[in-house]
Amino acid sequence: TKVRSREEPPDEEMTINAAAKAMGETAVAALGEMSTSEGRPVFAGVWELAQLEGDFEQWLVDMQQPYYLRVAAKVLRYGMGRVVVRCKQAGDSFDFAKTLTDPRHFRDAVVHFNVGDSGIDFVDDIGAVKAKQSRWDGDALVFDAIAVDTKLGVQLRMYFDDQGYFVEEMVSCTGRSIKYKFTLRK
Repeated sequence: TKVRSREEPPDEEMTINAAAKAMGETAVAALGEMSTSEGRPVFAGVWELAQLEGDFEQWLVDMQQPYYLRVAAKVLRYGMGRVVVRCKQAGDSFDFAKTLTDPRHFRDAVVHFNVGDSGIDFVDDIGAVKAKQSRWDGDALVFDAIAVDTKLGVQLRMYFDDQGYFVEEMVSCTGRSIKYKFTLRK
C-alpha cells in the first residue's frame, strides 16, 4: 500500500472533484445521490471535517481511552480543522487515507480493502483497529471491529446523511454514537 503525503490527492479520474467543481455550491448535496451501477454511494473525493455530533468525551471514556488522550483530543477540538479523509473508489474496492487528530501521527493512516473483506487492520484516533467484517448495510459501509489495545468492540459506519454530508459514525461498545461530518474539499 502506497503512503501518500497529506498534500497529495487521489488520482483525479478516481474522484468526483471535477464533477463537484462543475456543480458549484450544490456539490455536497448532490454527492449523496451519486451511486455506482450497483446503487451504492460513491465516497471518492477529498473530504474535510466540517461538523461534530455527539458526546466525544464520553465516547472516549466508553472506549477506555486514557485521560491524557481524552484531554489532548478535547484541546485539539476532536480534529476540527485538521482531519481530512481521501478516498479512491472503484465499485467495492476502496483506498482511504485519513489525516488523524493525533499530531503524533506524521503520516496519514492508509488502508486498502474490498467490501466483504475481513481482518482489515487500520489506525484511527483510538489506535489500532481490526475490522472483523466489512459489509454494506443499505447505503452505509459498515465495519464491525475491535480496538486492539482495549479489545473493545466498535462499529464504524460511513454514509451520506440527508444534508449531503459524508458521515463517519463510530458506535462504541456501549452503543454510544459520535459522528464526524465531512464536506467535499473545493
